[in-house]
Amino acid sequence: MSKSFLIYGCLIGSLVFFLLPIIWVFILSFQSDNWSTPVLTVAGFPIPFHHYQTLFANKPVWHYFLNTLTVVIGSTALSLGLGIPAAFALARSSHWLVQTVGMSLWIFRLIPPFALWIPMYVGMRDLNLLDTYLGMIVLQTALKLSFTVWLLQGFFAALSPDLEAAACVDGCTLWGSFWRIALPLVMPGVGMVGGVGAIFSWNDLFVPLLVSGVHTRPLSLGILESVGSYTINWGEMSAFAMISSIPIFLGALCLDLSLFSKSNFSKSNQ
Repeated sequence: MSKSFLIYGCLIGSLVFFLLPIIWVFILSFQSDNWSTPVLTVAGFPIPFHHYQTLFANKPVWHYFLNTLTVVIGSTALSLGLGIPAAFALARSSHWLVQTVGMSLWIFRLIPPFALWIPMYVGMRDLNLLDTYLGMIVLQTALKLSFTVWLLQGFFAALSPDLEAAACVDGCTLWGSFWRIALPLVMPGVGMVGGVGAIFSWNDLFVPLLVSGVHTRPLSLGILESVGSYTINWGEMSAFAMISSIPIFLGALCLDLSLFSKSNFSKSNQ
C-alpha cells in the first residue's frame, strides 16, 4: 500500500510540475490586461475571450496555421522518405564506406545549429528559396534527418536478417524483401519517428527566423508579434501559444488512445 502510494505520489507530482507552465499560460490567456498576476476569479465569469477575439481579428492566425501545417507535412514526409532507406542500408550493410557515411550523420548532430546560420542563409538566398515553403522544408529536413536515420536504424537492426533472406529464397528481390517484410514490421517505429519529427517541425523557431517571410510565416514566429519595442502583450501571446499547442495536444492524445486500445486488444487476445 505504501509503495503504490509513493509511486502514484511521484507520478502526480511530476505531472503537476510539467503541467504547471501550461496551466499558467492558459490562465494568463484569459486574464484582464490590468492584472499583474494570472489569477481567475469567480467574479470574472463568464470568462472573457477578448484576447482570442483580438488575436483572430488582428492577426492572420489561419494563414500561419496553414503555413505551419504545410511545412510540417512536407518536412516529415521528406525526412522519412530519405531516412527509411538510409537507415535500412546502415542496419544491413557492413561496408566501410556505408558505415563512414553513417558516422558522418552522427557527427552532424554535434554541430550547434547556430553555427550553420550563415551558410544556410547564404545557400537559401543564392537558390532563391527565401520566404518559400521549399526552403523551410529542405532546412528542417536537413536538421532532423540524422536523428531520423539514427532512430530508424535501431528498429531495422532489431529485425532478424533471416526474415529477408527467407523472402529472397521465395523469389523476392532485395527491394521486395525490404518493402514487403522489413518495412511493415517497423511501421510502429516509423510512426513514432514521424510523430517526433512533426513535433520538432511544429515547434521549430530556428528555421523560420532564418528563411521565412511574410508569406510563409508559421505559428511559432507569429507568437513573437506580440512582443513590441517597449511592451509585451502577455495575454495575446498566451492565447496564441494555447492555439498553437492544440494540434500537438490532440495528436499526442490520439497516439496515446491508439496505443492504449492496441495494448488492451493484445491483452484480450492472450
